[in-house]
Amino acid sequence: MTRNLLNQMHSHLFGKGELEPVKQAYGVRGDCIEVNCFGVDLTFWTEGDHPGREEYVLSIGNDSRRDYLSLLEAARQIDRRFVVVTKRELPEPLPPNLEVIRGAWDSHELDDSAVRDLYRKASCVVVPLKPGVQPSGQSVTLQAMACGAPVILTHTQGLWEDEFLLHQHNVVLVPPESAGSLVDALNSLFSDNLLWSKLSVNRRLYDRTIYQAP
Repeated sequence: MTRNLLNQMHSHLFGKGELEPVKQAYGVRGDCIEVNCFGVDLTFWTEGDHPGREEYVLSIGNDSRRDYLSLLEAARQIDRRFVVVTKRELPEPLPPNLEVIRGAWDSHELDDSAVRDLYRKASCVVVPLKPGVQPSGQSVTLQAMACGAPVILTHTQGLWEDEFLLHQHNVVLVPPESAGSLVDALNSLFSDNLLWSKLSVNRRLYDRTIYQAP
């Protein structure tokens, strides 16, 4: 039934990583499905005049593909403040250096301006993901990049544009479900000012030429 329906409509996917798996799983014709990569509003998500970076690691998200277990394990090994914005229940006990702010895109705890301020002040943003072909974390990744925050992103099969999201060029990519790799990436970012600056400069070229949302 799904195959018949998909072949009678024109479908858009948000990431290139899921195109072939969807076509193969459902037998969808090539002319019925295409990729329209996710974008953000770059007139709103900006660095601002004085970002005023603070010493905290930020992570945001509520979908089921967020790998907060690995993030919490990494937080236990790094002497730095972590801030997680989510409505999901995180596994107890939480590390003492981790603060949870309850919030979601469809609720009123934090509006977009408050989220933007969190991006602008964060020393970096982590988008930890579980393995999968479906893209996840696009909005957080691109919003954070647009606000000048270096991003550490899990490299899953669903990475939406792997020809533009390049390791240690405009993002730092880590393997799935590896708290140790996340710890190494965070320590490298904190100890290497040149890498931090490189990510900040190169992500501007990326997000302003590729993801101009209407």
